[in-house]
Amino acid sequence: MKVIGEILMGAGLFIMLCGIAGLLKNPGFYRRLLLSSLIDTVGLLVLLAGVAVRQGLGSFSFKVILLMGIVILTAPLSAHKLGRAAYLSGHREGGMEHDE
Repeated sequence: MKVIGEILMGAGLFIMLCGIAGLLKNPGFYRRLLLSSLIDTVGLLVLLAGVAVRQGLGSFSFKVILLMGIVILTAPLSAHKLGRAAYLSGHREGGMEHDE
């Protein structure tokens, strides 16, 4: 189980590194917001799954799984709030006209 956990942790880190490269390549606030929310959610969940598998069944793994649930609930909400706040404050990209 330790080997599978380490493979999952490595995959999570690889997802995060690829996402960071995508962040550097893509212009614009909204594209970067989308990528960063995906990097945080997917990369961190795979990394935490690897930690839980590596540690085996126990109270620590239960806490890691609870943390995964919190990430699943809060990451999309925070990305939505950031995007909505930027939109409502008047931040526009790529020829978008102001709706007011």
